[in-house]
Amino acid sequence: MNPAEWPREVWVNGRIVGRSEAAVSVEDRGFQFGDGLYEVIRAYGGRLFRMDSHMRRLAGGAGFLELGLTPGHVDEIRKVSDQLVQRAALPDAAVIMFVTRGAASRSHAPPEGMRPTIVIYVRPATTPAPELLRDGIAAITVTDSRWGHVNVKSLALQPNVLAKRRALRAGTAEAIFIRDGHVTDCTASNPFFVFGGQVRTPPESNYILSGITREVALELCRQEGIPCVETGVLDTELARADEAFLTGTSDEITPVVRIDGQVVGDGKPGPIARRLADAFRRATRG
Repeated sequence: MNPAEWPREVWVNGRIVGRSEAAVSVEDRGFQFGDGLYEVIRAYGGRLFRMDSHMRRLAGGAGFLELGLTPGHVDEIRKVSDQLVQRAALPDAAVIMFVTRGAASRSHAPPEGMRPTIVIYVRPATTPAPELLRDGIAAITVTDSRWGHVNVKSLALQPNVLAKRRALRAGTAEAIFIRDGHVTDCTASNPFFVFGGQVRTPPESNYILSGITREVALELCRQEGIPCVETGVLDTELARADEAFLTGTSDEITPVVRIDGQVVGDGKPGPIARRLADAFRRATRG
């Protein structure tokens, strides 16, 4: 299967069209202003994973940005997402969707009563390579220069893109954001750390995008009887973490074994990260 062949078809504002026919206006505010939201939803074995959680986040963000997304739109997004997954017939798929304020003559102040643009497509999911789960990944820390509403899954991802590029140039896989000495989140994932057998992750706030897989990891900790707390983590504490791992729609649960060139724990994926990764695989793949 060649990922470059996907998406093969795209749902654009009520119509399923071939990839080459899919288009939005050059005056769409998502294109001109980054004025919109996105979601990426996994489908395992043809079943959408945690769709309710994704839709709650999408609807909440759309309400905050006043995009005009109605409950009817959300219901349609649900139905279309499932329809596209079934049509794609992929064993492991990712549903990618964009909701923008819509198209209008360029102005910082949008006119009232705009109709949102909605685009949805499916492609093969990106999953962590087996060796990354076996050996873990390296990460760096970077200053968090994002806006004050990171909890909204906005299209405007320039700081994330720059941080990710910096991480890759450093020979690592991910960048961990630090704001005023506190860990927030990562470019496309949420960080967890283990100290003395207790799992810690930064609490929900406007400075982190609370991921759906983060939510699942917290549930799995409770189910597995692993002590876990949502509390602040200082950058000065990272050097003494026994374990670290990331959670995300694409990353699932991926161990981190090195941060800023310093070994985490014994330099191998820790027992809690491995245990949670196994539990996640059971929850998603049986």
